[in-house]
Amino acid sequence: MKRASRRPGGGAPPPPPGPAGTLDDVLAHPDVAAWARRQLRPLTGPDAPPGARQTLVAWLRHEAQLGPAAAALGLSVPGARKRIGRIEVVLERSLLQSPSARYDLWLALRAVGVIPAVPAETG
Repeated sequence: MKRASRRPGGGAPPPPPGPAGTLDDVLAHPDVAAWARRQLRPLTGPDAPPGARQTLVAWLRHEAQLGPAAAALGLSVPGARKRIGRIEVVLERSLLQSPSARYDLWLALRAVGVIPAVPAETG
């Protein structure tokens, strides 16, 4: 009787040897897309503040800087800070203090196609 090999921690088998691919290849994987949808689900749920996703996208596109994000949204800086605070509550994560939360959300938005990949520079 052949036993299935188990990897520590379970999960998917390792990728086949060869070129690593791109970040977009990784983000296109169905497991990553499912993770991304779970990360973003609170932004569209019944407890989400109005404009949560739009606010988050603007804030991330402006490198997590409240001033430029507020201007892009037509808000005051305190208004943008308040929106981010409300988003933190529904996500149950600190965005203003935790870079890893910002990276997670940026990648999640990329994985679901909200934020497109930046084209490579030519020249």
